[in-house]
Parts: sequence; C-alpha cells; structure tokens
Amino acid sequence: MPESNGTDTWREDSHDRRADPLGIIGWALAGKYMITGYLGSGGFGDIYEGHNVSLREQRVVVKFLKKDHDAEKFQKEAKILSLLDHPNTCGIVDFLPQDRAIVTPFIDGEDCERLVKRRGPLSEAMFLTISRTVVDALAFAHMRKVAHRDIKPSNIMIDRNDHVYLIDFGIAKQIGGTMTKTGYRALTPQFAAPERHRDEKGYNPFLSDIYEFGVTLYYLATGQLPYRDASNPDFRWWGGPMDKNLSGPLLRVLKHATHPDPQQRYASADEMQADLKRLRQVHRRNWPAFVAAGAAVVVVALGVYFLRDRIPVWQTERPAETPASIVDTGSAPLAVFDEGPTATVSPQGREQPPADSRPASAESDQPAETGESRPEQQPSTTTQPAATISEGADDGEAPEPVAAPPALTVQVAPPGDMSLLVDGLARTPGMEMSLESGPHVITVVHPDFPIVESRIRLEKDTTVVYDLNEHFASAESVNFQIGVSPRLTDAMLRVGFNGRAADYERVPIRSLEKLLGRWQVAFEVVPNRAGAALARVDSFLVRPGPTGERELVRGDGATLDFGAISWTGRKLSRVVVYWSEQ
Repeated sequence: MPESNGTDTWREDSHDRRADPLGIIGWALAGKYMITGYLGSGGFGDIYEGHNVSLREQRVVVKFLKKDHDAEKFQKEAKILSLLDHPNTCGIVDFLPQDRAIVTPFIDGEDCERLVKRRGPLSEAMFLTISRTVVDALAFAHMRKVAHRDIKPSNIMIDRNDHVYLIDFGIAKQIGGTMTKTGYRALTPQFAAPERHRDEKGYNPFLSDIYEFGVTLYYLATGQLPYRDASNPDFRWWGGPMDKNLSGPLLRVLKHATHPDPQQRYASADEMQADLKRLRQVHRRNWPAFVAAGAAVVVVALGVYFLRDRIPVWQTERPAETPASIVDTGSAPLAVFDEGPTATVSPQGREQPPADSRPASAESDQPAETGESRPEQQPSTTTQPAATISEGADDGEAPEPVAAPPALTVQVAPPGDMSLLVDGLARTPGMEMSLESGPHVITVVHPDFPIVESRIRLEKDTTVVYDLNEHFASAESVNFQIGVSPRLTDAMLRVGFNGRAADYERVPIRSLEKLLGRWQVAFEVVPNRAGAALARVDSFLVRPGPTGERELVRGDGATLDFGAISWTGRKLSRVVVYWSEQ
C-alpha cells in the first residue's frame, strides 16, 4: 500500500536510492507521473525519468528546481518554455509549482556529444541536417526573444526517427516585455562565449548563443574545439589540424560565428541560418579531378609544362604540396595512437651555430614554413626572426646568437608510396624539418596499412621512427565485399585504399581483406570502351556485418573506420556503391 507524503504526490514502498539524490524513484508525482529513474543534474536542477500514470506509453522527463533558486524565476522559466512551440525544440508537458518541477517530453535517442565520441566527427549529410535544423530552432527562439545560453553538443538530441531537437532551455533568458529576467548563471566553460566567462554586465545573450552554436558546430565537424583556452580565446590561434578536412565555405561560417568580439560575429541567427542553407560542402574532397596545385609544383620543380587537365584522378605520385589529397571527407577522424605506432624517439643534441653564420632560410626567416604548427597561446614569448633582433650591428657589435627552433625527423618503414603530414602539411620522410617547440601531430598514410596519427611534444632535436610492420604485426583484419548499383555493363569500378587503386571488371568484388583501422577509401566508375557514357559516384552505403548499423556516405570517398566496434567480430561486411551518368 503506497503511503502519502502529505501532498498529492505518492511514493511506492520500495525503490533504489543508489542513484536517487531526492529519494523519489517510485513516487507518483502529483498523482500523474510515476518517477522511474534518475537521469542526472544540470544548471536547472536534478532530472528524472518517468511516465504518465494514466498512459504508460507517454514517457516524460521531470526537472526539479534547485532549492536555492527563486520560485518566481522558476515560474518565469516555465512560461519561457511554453513559448517554444517549434517542432525542433523540446516543449513543456506540465508545470507543477507545488513540487517545483517542470515536465517535458522524453526523447528516446542520443545526444550529439555521445554520438561524436562514439563515431567521430559527423558525416557530411548528418552535419548539414543537424546544423540547419538547430539554427532554425535557434532563430525561432530568438524571434520570440528567448536566448538559450547553454548551447553545446549534449543539448542537441537525435531520436530513433532521426528527428533533431535543441533541448534544455532551463537557463534561458527572455529579453523585453514584462518577462525581462536573467536565468540562472550556469554555463558550460568549453562552449560559453568569452563575455560570459568575464561575467560582463549587459552582454548580448543572442550573440553569445551564436558563439556557442559555432563552437558546437566546429566540434561536430572535427571532434575538437576551435580554441585552446576557451575562457580567453585568441582569434590568431583559431582552429587546429582538422581544419584541413573542412571546406572553405564552412570554415568561413565557423570563424564568423566564433569570433571573440561579439560585434564581429553574425548579427543574428537569421544571418547564420541563411549561410548554412547555402552551404553545400562540409568536407574537402579526397581525390579531386584535377590536382592543379600539385601540377604547379611539378612544373616549377622540373621546368616542364604539363597539361593539368590530363593528370589522372588516381595518380600514385601525390605532390608534396597537396595536403588536401589525403584529407578526410567521411564521418570519422584519423586513427589516434597516443604513444605512436612503435615509434622510436631519439633526441639528438646539436650545437647551434650563431645566428649570423647560418644561411637565411625558412628555418629562421620564414614563419610561414612553420605557421601551420601553431605555438602555445603565448604570442608574447614566441621566438622572433633573427633579422628583427640584430639591432646594434651597425655599431660594430656582433649580434647575440639566436637559438634555432628544434628539428624533427620522421622515418617510416617500410618505405613506399606513402604520405607524411606534420600538423596537416605534407612533409618528406627522412628529411629534417624545423618546427616550433610544443605539441605536433604526425600523420602517416601508407597504402598497405591503416592510417596512423600520433601526437608528440617537441622540445629539442628529435627523430621519430614508425615501424608499421611491427606495429600491425598482430592486428586483426576484416573481410568484406563491394557491390555496385546500378549494374555495370561498359565500365569498371575503380577502388582505392589510401591512394592505391585497382580496377575491377567483375562486380561484386568478394573477399577483400584489410587490417582493422582507418582507411581512406575512394570509388570511381571508369568506362572500358570508347564512346561509353561518363559516370560519377554519388554515394555509397556501408554495412558492417549482416546486422551492423548502416551508414550512407555522400560523395565518392571517405575515411572508413574498419576498427569501429560495429566492425569487430564480423566475418563479412558490405559496401554498395551508387553511381549515375553525368
């Protein structure tokens, strides 16, 4: 027999208090909502899961106001939520002032923070859908004079029907009218605008929303944050190595939205909404049809003029100045081995010659050579070029010796047709490169092994050796087959892994085998007779195993993670390539 707690809220005799800070699991709140579990806490208060007593199929979320929060503010927050009747916001089901609780719908799905941690950066199609949907909801809220004030990946939910929601307006603020009240000053430091970190009075919460949404989009596209110091962002050090994977139009949107100065951001969510609707490409393409920049490098180096539009798409000699040739266009980042794949690091002490005895080179006088490897956010202590600190030489005094930046040498075994990137820039294996002190990212793309990415901290001259044979000696592999739709008649399917391609006349291709890990995969439909219609690959469907979760990837290439949880233990996985005539 349940017992009364003195109100019209009822509690069952037995419940689990291990994850129940309010001790209410098993209660029928207001006689309407049975509390079934504890979900966590937020800026608003403690959050529980439950269901309608009269309609068990209606699952709900019950948010309880913190005890130190004013009840009048609490009622105003409920009114704010009642204004948000947009299909992509989570509205209000009930308001229970006596219990200091707000009841909202239960979303059966996954938030974007967990999604990115589980699968890596979003695919192009998913990113476009989420960014456009959420900015619509944000623009609607701003039209109603409601600022969210806590936009972050975990507050974007995707339900089982792929419907997107912007949730948790629990610390919202309404500007104007009779409800001009500031909500609770809760914030998420990694995503909050700098003016909120400084607790500025009279800041514009709508422009802060735009900043938080921009940082959130950057995280969804790269799995990283645009600033190292979120509380004091410096626009000179915006972005990171993963920027090389993003298209120019998207980078412009993200930079505009995340400028530290509110006056340099989008003036409204409507402006940002218009740019996101015009956005057509999220990632840079893997194998561009014409590698114009690479051709220019070859022309200068060899003094021979080539016809750039004759350069084949599937060339194996990738130009050293074309880092975009191995960027990721898929939904996952490069594989990360924090300690490096059996990397042997050999510090080498080297006596530095005086600054005036060294030839002028990119090591000392060309910051652009090392500009892509951003220093720690201490611009005031960055080593200056020798030319700027040699004042006094006219008096006959010898300039003070200047310490050269540390040198890094990367060796990869086995040698072959491979690419080496340091902080996103193409480098030559075995050659010494001068870099700023601090953290750097090394990426190795070898056609016979999965992509390897590792991080090092460079303080002095160092040699790093990657023995890929040793690192992958005990690695497992996955078998899969590749089909094509519609069927090929006068064409072949060209399949590339990490830049090495092979043509197949008989499709489906069966029993392909690759080591578990991340691979750059690309497809092309190639006519095998003169006069055959030209074709393009539109997309491809990846299905890890007979029961694995399927994912449709737009475009002709992506980085696929053969080492994801859904691939392991599968004896056979499938890829279906879809193409059409141009």
